[in-house]
Amino acid sequence: MIGIIFAVLSATSFAANYIFVQKGMKRSEKENGVFINILINVVILTIIYAFILLFRTDPIQITAAGVIAFMIAGICTSFLGRASLFAGIRKIGSSRQRH
Repeated sequence: MIGIIFAVLSATSFAANYIFVQKGMKRSEKENGVFINILINVVILTIIYAFILLFRTDPIQITAAGVIAFMIAGICTSFLGRASLFAGIRKIGSSRQRH
């Protein structure tokens, strides 16, 4: 039952996010959604990472392959994915159902 509640909450949150993004785009001619999104991601994830470091006892191993994979994932999801999402919302709007 808890899974269903979280699924509905997640779907509702994503839908509200897209509607608010569309409303914000009507007021602004600039494409600043991707920058704001990446900035918020960096701030929140830095806080989470710092919190995790406080309680971690074993050292973190950083490898070149790990850093490269992390960079590629960040470029593909946070930048290209969000840029495409916001471009789509600007062009065709958020989805809506009509009766």
